[in-house]
Amino acid sequence: MANIFALVRDSLTNMVASLGTSRDKAAANVYSMPMLTDEELLNAYRGAWLPKKVVDIPAFDSIRAWRDWQAKKPQIEAIEAEEKRLNVMGKLLETRIKARLWGGAAMVIGTGDQDLTAPLDVERIGKGGLKYLTVMTRRHLTAGE
Repeated sequence: MANIFALVRDSLTNMVASLGTSRDKAAANVYSMPMLTDEELLNAYRGAWLPKKVVDIPAFDSIRAWRDWQAKKPQIEAIEAEEKRLNVMGKLLETRIKARLWGGAAMVIGTGDQDLTAPLDVERIGKGGLKYLTVMTRRHLTAGE
């Protein structure tokens, strides 16, 4: 008796074409996420203009306005000189682009200390204490403590 009620419902059902039944060919169609390998992502980014624009334009727009410092003129000049020396804006743009392309990136702050696994102690860093900035993609990093 349950099968009769299943066939009598307010929907399009065609027993000859199997529309609306479990054998409906249209019911097997689903949208799936195309998973690209790292090599395919790199080839798309390097080889076609549209994927490159999809990655680059939002990354560039996020840093285009940059920032305004609220301090005295000598302090602002010193900060901007340090930013220029370390190429902070260029490194940040590179980080954003790689994060969009590879699905994650980070900027490693180098102070000259040997142990990069230890937390960065901001109080210990003096003037000129930052030695370098390095961009690492998710392929080079591992999540952990």
